Amino acid sequence: MVIEWGKAAGIAYNIISLFLNDEISSGKNKIKNKVIERFHRRKIKRFCYSYFIKHNGTVITNPVFAEFIKNDQTIERLFIYTGKAHVDQTDSEYLNSEMIRIEKELEYPITVLDKKAIRGFLNGLLLQHRQYREKCLTDDSKQIIQNNDRNTKEIINSFESINEDTKNELLAAISAKGSLQISQENAIFKILNDSFWNGEFYILESIQPALHEKSESLDIWVNMVLNMALLNGENYRTFHSVNDIKNPNVREDAVRKNVIFSYLSKKTDEIEAFNVSGDLKELVERISIGDEWLFSESKEVKDNVEYYNITPFSGLKQEDETIKNLQIIYIFGKGILGVAKVIDNIGVRESNFIVELLSDTRHYEDSIITCESETEARKLSSALFEKLRGEKNKYVKTCKELQVIYWRILLQAASVSNNNRVNDIVSNIPEVIKEELAESIFLARFENGEDISNKEVIDIWNKTKKPRIMIPYFAKTSANNAKQLISEISDIMQNPELVIVYIETYLKEDRYDEAKLLIRQYEALCNGYAEFLVDKIQVFHDEEDVKVLVEKWNNRQLSYITNQTDIAIAHLLFDWKKYEMCLNVLQALELKGFVNHKLKKLRAFSLINTDRTVEGLSILNELIPECREDKAVVGNILNCSLGLQREISEEVLLAAEEINTPEINLYLAVAYERRGDIALAKKIYWKSLLFNKNTKSKVYGTYWFFSTNHIKGNGVVEISDENTCIIADEVDGNRRVSLGILSKEYLESELNLDDLFIVPTDNAIKRGWIGKKVGAVIEYESIQYNIVQIKTMDARFSEYCLGKMIDYDNVKVLSVPQDSEPEKMRECFVNFLKENSFGNNKIQDLIKDYKDLSKVPLSLFSLSQSLRPNYIVLVYEFLKDPSLLIREWIDYDNDVACINEEGYILSFSSLILLFLLDVPVEMLIDNNVYLPKSTVLELRDEKDKVISENKRDGGGTVAVVDDQLQFFVNSDDSKQELMKYVTELLEYAEKIPTVDNKKDFSLNNIPESQLRLLLGTPDLDAISICKTENYALISFEIFLVELNLLAGNKSITPLAYINSIEKDDSGLIGYLNKMVQFHMMNILNKDIYERIAKSTASGITEEWNQYIGMIDQQDSNYKNWIKEHFALVGQKYQQNRGEDQTINDIEKIFTVELYKLLEREVHYSMDTLHDEKGNLVIRTYMRVFDKKEQKYIEGLDQIIDSVFQIDFSDEQ
Repeated sequence: MVIEWGKAAGIAYNIISLFLNDEISSGKNKIKNKVIERFHRRKIKRFCYSYFIKHNGTVITNPVFAEFIKNDQTIERLFIYTGKAHVDQTDSEYLNSEMIRIEKELEYPITVLDKKAIRGFLNGLLLQHRQYREKCLTDDSKQIIQNNDRNTKEIINSFESINEDTKNELLAAISAKGSLQISQENAIFKILNDSFWNGEFYILESIQPALHEKSESLDIWVNMVLNMALLNGENYRTFHSVNDIKNPNVREDAVRKNVIFSYLSKKTDEIEAFNVSGDLKELVERISIGDEWLFSESKEVKDNVEYYNITPFSGLKQEDETIKNLQIIYIFGKGILGVAKVIDNIGVRESNFIVELLSDTRHYEDSIITCESETEARKLSSALFEKLRGEKNKYVKTCKELQVIYWRILLQAASVSNNNRVNDIVSNIPEVIKEELAESIFLARFENGEDISNKEVIDIWNKTKKPRIMIPYFAKTSANNAKQLISEISDIMQNPELVIVYIETYLKEDRYDEAKLLIRQYEALCNGYAEFLVDKIQVFHDEEDVKVLVEKWNNRQLSYITNQTDIAIAHLLFDWKKYEMCLNVLQALELKGFVNHKLKKLRAFSLINTDRTVEGLSILNELIPECREDKAVVGNILNCSLGLQREISEEVLLAAEEINTPEINLYLAVAYERRGDIALAKKIYWKSLLFNKNTKSKVYGTYWFFSTNHIKGNGVVEISDENTCIIADEVDGNRRVSLGILSKEYLESELNLDDLFIVPTDNAIKRGWIGKKVGAVIEYESIQYNIVQIKTMDARFSEYCLGKMIDYDNVKVLSVPQDSEPEKMRECFVNFLKENSFGNNKIQDLIKDYKDLSKVPLSLFSLSQSLRPNYIVLVYEFLKDPSLLIREWIDYDNDVACINEEGYILSFSSLILLFLLDVPVEMLIDNNVYLPKSTVLELRDEKDKVISENKRDGGGTVAVVDDQLQFFVNSDDSKQELMKYVTELLEYAEKIPTVDNKKDFSLNNIPESQLRLLLGTPDLDAISICKTENYALISFEIFLVELNLLAGNKSITPLAYINSIEKDDSGLIGYLNKMVQFHMMNILNKDIYERIAKSTASGITEEWNQYIGMIDQQDSNYKNWIKEHFALVGQKYQQNRGEDQTINDIEKIFTVELYKLLEREVHYSMDTLHDEKGNLVIRTYMRVFDKKEQKYIEGLDQIIDSVFQIDFSDEQ
């Protein structure tokens, strides 16, 4: 029976009042003021009635409790406690001991709410009576209060995470007499709220008793938030509602936490109506209805991946932080790959224990599936395990929802890191959540290597029927044990995922015949799974199955056991040379968040194999820190960089030296040769030759060309020494041997290289081979040999390489019988050259095609590959050749000086042209001109070749012209001129800023490799840079400009660009003069004509006249072109010029020269007349006479009137 609360409160007060009477009358405390005593009684009475009405329905309003405290002396003990010093006991500890005693002695079942009500009643009474004592007792007695103040002080001082200032602030507020002021309340609230979000719940728990009589708002708030956040939150359940909190700041925070924890526990339908307004009120209303508004979502398929576009809700700005917490909880629940990045992007201003746990969990789950090795996974898991273990005291108190997440991820991290802590973790998991974590516990025990019986496996299957529990177990158990389990679980083979994992247990043990039978047996059930198709292809190696996999993948018709299967698919497609499809799968994986260096490497190799070498190389360079020991990565970087004229980093070169294989050494040697480090290049070439086993290796040809370019002399020496080779004949036989001597840096033991036997220097010394001359006798294999020749190893290796090239048909060999007549030998030689070389007649055909204006000319690079092996020289010789008309791209309507703010890129040939025109390099730099980086590297390479070819004596080329042998040799002056030209050109180019191209370029399905053959690397890079950086290409070559325009890029001719940057009119005419000297087609455009016509510069007419006069000095072929060119330029100029304007001297000079070229004469006649004002007018009639047609051309007549004004006024 429950009595009415008022009656219960009266009984309680009467009992307390009796104890007060006894205490006062005993004389223990001499009361100075009867008023204070009466005031205290009234205060106690109000407290009892107020407290009992709030806790009506609990045990304190039951007669059982009234009878208990009456007879149990609980109140007397409490009064005694407040009157003594307590060194080793705090108020909280005292109340805890009292509650234990009451719960044990009270012969009545009590609930958690009952306990809380009793404890609160005793705590309130304790505080009330302590205040009374402080006011009414003697000074000596006040010492008791000071001793008891130690309770609060010790609570606060024990908070290690709170700094001294904050401790003092709390202490001052709690120790202050009476209730807290609003400012104190807010200050304490901020401290406690920060502690709450840091997971320092013990601070709130410890200080709660002290707040009971100090601040009702904080007391309710602490109880409410602890009730929501903790697993034992029932201990802090209160009968108060949020609306009972008077402090608005505290009340609104309680509402926000209520919203967050209700949403976390999926109980938003239980959110009550709170006394709040504004954005917070709308937030409560929104979350009570649903959570769809937290994000706006749209789904699309991108690169065969379901791609979710989510936009976080951004309204209700005053509640932005609370909404972000809700959004993180929402997105965490999605459980999809990539959630970690979304959580990061949401970005709460201050992290809290909820966000921290959710973020750590998803970051770990996103990262663990992309680990490339077990070692990496263990390292990642160990780091998370240690972090979470360090936060155990925080999370073991939290609510059930958070603890499930905490223990589950801790179990996973422990099992993957294999730290033998799984059983310890399981023993610490609260019993109330163990059932919910049963699956995680099972898997963690298994993953951690614990023996699990088949019976236990069967039990958990029968209990859950979840394949995801069985899959990890099947993946690690033996095929025989899996078969035994299947025999005991009848329905397990009805699940396709478990069937697939079961098949894989046989593949894991190389039991392919049994796996094949199972694949055929369950094909109909499993054929829609990606894993099944991968297994099938690996077993049967049937390309038709690959086609099925590709089709199903493209049509998104595959089911997956794990997202990681696409990684296996990508590797499989690469192995089957389905590179484009492999790239598609890799792109999908990247969108899903699977990015690691193995997948990047696969992507790079796929790009290289699909002719996108630039992008592939860029990825490989990024991988060097992780892949410096990977032969494929380092080898491809070297090979591609050399082919694409790219710089090779020191890190790559060092990695190549450490790998030290013959193939990589070959690339490394070429790289050092291009750098100009010939000595180091030779050393590495030798290492490659010594240990090469690949008969198809390019090392033989590469070293042979290296030796012809860089090794001087005939290679014969007088004395055998280190790095020489002895050629010796058997004294008593016909055998000839080659005995090489090399230092230890090349080899440490003897080596047979076909017919070349090589020994380290120390061995040669022991054999007596050092310091020998021709004619000396040495011993080899116990046989005596006579030295007939001693060569450098350079020369011997060169011979060795040439022999290898002949053996493997890499060079053509001409064999002529020794007794052939000279005429017969000449005929054989001519026929051999005609069959195996690009004959001079073919060269002439190419040049003829270039001169034919009706044909589109090949690029100069393409011509250089056929006419001459050196691009830099061909452009120079073409520009210097007076018989050639340099073919140019011309647009008479649009050849204007466009301004491109982003910048300009010079083509290779335009760079040479501007250099030869003497355009100052500073002018180019100041006007945003750039070069592809590959242009500078190409120039360095070409320069070295030109100097190497021209610094040697003799040399030349042999060709067959009209069946006659002809030998072509450059003069010494020509050689000096070329060497000077390439040296100065490189210096010029190296001053211009460079841009590195990192994008491949293709056009209308023309592969990059074909475009590279047509344009060369520098010009292809130039077009690609224009595409990616929006630069304009400066070029005159027709083929190059047309391709650039087809790509949607901007182009400008060198003539138009010079017009835009040369501000001096005289200087501009100077460039026009030089262009005529180079036989350029585009030597004038309408813009320049108009600019000169309007020029007021001193002497400009004379300079223009000299420029025009140069035309008469040109050969007929060039003059014929200029005639057509000037005619079109003049026509475009006249279209923009008003007809009524007077012709100036510039225009007359141009017109006369044009008519001369057109074989026309200008006939003049004059007449005089007067105008209507009486002024004298001299009228000039100009008519154009065509000498070929012998008649005047209609439509070209002009009349020019010169008026002389006459003043008829009277003389002054």
